[in-house]
Amino acid sequence: MRRKLLSVVLACVMLIGVIAACADNNAPSGTTQTPASTPTPASGTPATAAPAPAPAELPHVNLTMYLLGDEPTDLALVYDTLVNPLLNEKINATLTTNYLSWGDYRDRYGLILAAGEDVDLIFTSDWAFYSEESARGAFMEFTPEFMEAYMPNTVKYQSPASLNQATLNGRIFGIPKNVNGLETENWPVIRKDLREKYGMDEIKTVADLEAFFLAVLENEDGIFPHHASGDGGWLNVMYQQPNRIFIIANTDIVFQYPGNDDAPPVDAFTYLWFRDDMIDYFNTMKRWGDMGFWSANAINNDVQVRDSFQNGRSASLTWNFTIFRAGEMLRQNNPEWDFEPIDINPGTTRRSSYFTNDMIAIAAASRNQERAGMFIDLLKDEADLEFYLALIGGIEDVHYTLNPDGTRGVGPQGDRYPWNPSTWCFNLAPGVAPDQEIGNEPWNAVREERAWQESQVTMMKNPASMGFRFDQAPVRAEMTAINALRDEYRPMLQLGMVADVQGTWDEWKAKAEAAGLETVMNEFRNQYNAWLATR
Repeated sequence: MRRKLLSVVLACVMLIGVIAACADNNAPSGTTQTPASTPTPASGTPATAAPAPAPAELPHVNLTMYLLGDEPTDLALVYDTLVNPLLNEKINATLTTNYLSWGDYRDRYGLILAAGEDVDLIFTSDWAFYSEESARGAFMEFTPEFMEAYMPNTVKYQSPASLNQATLNGRIFGIPKNVNGLETENWPVIRKDLREKYGMDEIKTVADLEAFFLAVLENEDGIFPHHASGDGGWLNVMYQQPNRIFIIANTDIVFQYPGNDDAPPVDAFTYLWFRDDMIDYFNTMKRWGDMGFWSANAINNDVQVRDSFQNGRSASLTWNFTIFRAGEMLRQNNPEWDFEPIDINPGTTRRSSYFTNDMIAIAAASRNQERAGMFIDLLKDEADLEFYLALIGGIEDVHYTLNPDGTRGVGPQGDRYPWNPSTWCFNLAPGVAPDQEIGNEPWNAVREERAWQESQVTMMKNPASMGFRFDQAPVRAEMTAINALRDEYRPMLQLGMVADVQGTWDEWKAKAEAAGLETVMNEFRNQYNAWLATR
């Protein structure tokens, strides 16, 4: 059934491309047709694929892949022992993986693709240049013919909804992970031991949280209520959750969830930062900043906020669900310290995450596109996890262990090749790969994390508009200017580091409007209306 659905999705993708190409002068002004900026068949589309030959018939190649994050200590050991012997056996290839650090990936990513470096596969995402590099022709198109010939497991197992989300102007340039779930951006945890020390009840409202912060400020030396950095980290739980705000991927264009998953009308969309009620959020952040809840120099903070929480220097942390790993580190650093997640918006709508948060692309300039497709396909084979476990987990009984109940544990050298070392783009559907065991260590937080996710996922919604992608190529200049203004004004307003909140906000709005915000919104409306017409 899934294979049939996927075939329908791929066929629809092709049909949309044909419709877009035929729209010519009948398209309304500003409507995106098949843009000149998307890859041409000569650069980004493989030739019509023939059936994949047997591995023994293939010449040997070395594939080069780029991921984001920190390289595991035992990368060479794992590749020499398992990954490359298995690749040699299965597709007559070897793999070299390079890691782009979080500190410089933004600067190096586009240069690697543009300079024609030796790259076959590269991590991409809604937040990591998927739309931009696809539009520049940097990524190969995954056509139905290519996938049928070289990626049969992907055709069989990949969620059709994931490919729908990856579709740009009727074409697919990246393969997403095969799982989505609760959007976990900026979830908060606090120091439970401090709350109990002050005799406070569980924190369930913004007022409760503010009272806790005041208690920390008044009673603790050397501990900030919140060690903030960059934009503060409170947007999700202080504004988006209570107002049921959903965002269009890779944009700041949002709508308020209407109570059902139907695609909202075009007039429901606004620019996030200039919604009328955003001023209330900014005023709260100003009050908290003035009260000293975070450092007066937080905007220039170069200390990782997770490190501050783990080391007992901050009484709260907002992050994704790695807040539970941070909590475990806190407990290990001092057995008297403890943490707990908090929910200050109980019962409100939760956003689902995008499949396209984590994707893998094949470089348009790769000389090994077919083999790169076969490599991806090995990791999509839900019936044979041998290669998946090698790449994602490392060496069994060294870096991870498998338990009789089907769960996995951390091996004696697990810190040298942590499970899923920046390979999130290959994540399989829930229940396919082994879940982490619930350990009995006093610091272990796996049980708490799962209970928390289960309590939140019941409120998760999946609006149909998650399948829409805004092609920013026609308004690239305007978007660049508007995003630069956002990056300038957002941190100071979210950290309360302005004398006049209303005046600063008005100044930002005036500059954004002068930079072409309405042009961007009109282009968005035209594209969204065209997308609605295909549904």
